[in-house]
Amino acid sequence: FRSYMSRSDITEPLIVSVDRGQKACVTLPDGSKAWLNSLSKLTYNSNYNKEKRTLQLDGEAYFEVAHNPQKPFIVMSNDISVEALGTSFGVKAYNEDIEISSILMKGKVRVTTPAGITILKPNERVLYDKTNKIANKLKVTNAIDFTGWIHNELRFENESLGEIAKNIQRIYNVKIIFASERLKKLRYTGTVENNSLESVLNIIILTSPISFQVDKQTVMLFENQNLMQHYNQ
Repeated sequence: FRSYMSRSDITEPLIVSVDRGQKACVTLPDGSKAWLNSLSKLTYNSNYNKEKRTLQLDGEAYFEVAHNPQKPFIVMSNDISVEALGTSFGVKAYNEDIEISSILMKGKVRVTTPAGITILKPNERVLYDKTNKIANKLKVTNAIDFTGWIHNELRFENESLGEIAKNIQRIYNVKIIFASERLKKLRYTGTVENNSLESVLNIIILTSPISFQVDKQTVMLFENQNLMQHYNQ
């Protein structure tokens, strides 16, 4: 990953940038820790930890926040703002994705979107749709499952194949092409250990009416016509 400042000027931001297919763990100036997923960028200014702790995120990160009630810890990304109230939480907010999400492991967070304010308790998740500007709060069995990417696992919770493909492209540095638009609408729930690209694809097709072909850095997904006619979307 890369960490850099544009100039020595104290007003310039510090940027931590993670390349495609990579991950990184960063200790922030206040002692808080941030784990960044592939193609993620975390930005903060030199005034971080003076009166408050504000970060700008493009991508996905998991945070363990150093306790300091006098200095609010706030993660901002696109239309969403997540304020920690002494906590461990995750935020997924890639600019290219339609949905932004935040999930809480410990403590409490205040999530602000154009749809309003949502308070999360442990094992709760908020999903915000940038297109429809709608936020939904959901219960999950175990929030820590959603940080599996730190340990090379992929977690899907009723996600479309179109959105899953974006994750796979970022992690494995490949391009995914759909032979059929309706394949993008197939939905999945589960956890996959992403040891290799082909192992992930093989697990997906076990429960799907699809087949795939890999050519160098390109993956083509096809409809399996025999299975598709029996598959209920």
